[in-house]
Amino acid sequence: MNIEKYLQRINAPSVDTANLQQLTFLQRQHLLQVPFENLDIHLGKKIILDYEAIYKKVIVKRRGGFCYELNGLFYLLLKDIGYSVKRISARVRGDSGRIGAEGDHMAIIATLENKEWLVDVGFGKFSFLPLEIELEKEQSDGRNDYKISKYDETYHGVFVKEENGLWRLGYLFTFEHQETDFFNAMCDYQQTSPDSGFTKRRMITIPKPDGRVTLTNSKLKILKEGEVSEVSVDSDEMFEEYISTHFGMKYEY
Repeated sequence: MNIEKYLQRINAPSVDTANLQQLTFLQRQHLLQVPFENLDIHLGKKIILDYEAIYKKVIVKRRGGFCYELNGLFYLLLKDIGYSVKRISARVRGDSGRIGAEGDHMAIIATLENKEWLVDVGFGKFSFLPLEIELEKEQSDGRNDYKISKYDETYHGVFVKEENGLWRLGYLFTFEHQETDFFNAMCDYQQTSPDSGFTKRRMITIPKPDGRVTLTNSKLKILKEGEVSEVSVDSDEMFEEYISTHFGMKYEY
């Protein structure tokens, strides 16, 4: 992996120290520059957890990806820079309230300043900053409030505060480091099962300093300074045009 090219991809200067300030900056820049997307799944391109290929896709071709790609790649970057990191398994709470299977999400834990921090650049919509793993401590990234709670003897949960003041579970996670092979089965499931949210529709989303842009099969949604605008997507040509205009990407068949 070429660290300098990776840092250029996320518009970050050279990193000379592995500290919390740098980690926070790297996470924010990654989220702002690299979209969360599932386009390869709908192009029939099998996603394999080969990080040389993923590096070429995300860094060289300036694409996005989903959790196994983005957090897997970011883990390797942090490790190469000198951070003490673990690749961890998580279980996502779906819209129905059902909690997914083990390994249906990949995240990162970094150890810094004798504390552990939850790091995630592959969850679609997540904190702009690493979350300190201190139980029940409310933490804000300037957009949302988060906290980490103990769920049971095996899992901790990361929660986000909703507008009604209630805490919504995002996902459960463990502290055990996992090798890449651990995620192979769920990576295959996410891109092949009709029950996977990733196979139901094309989607690409990225936060902006003042909002977020999300594109699906049927709709372009732009959130800017609290105001939401939506445009219908009526053709593949419109979909491809919006990918180019709003994400700076080419839709490669």
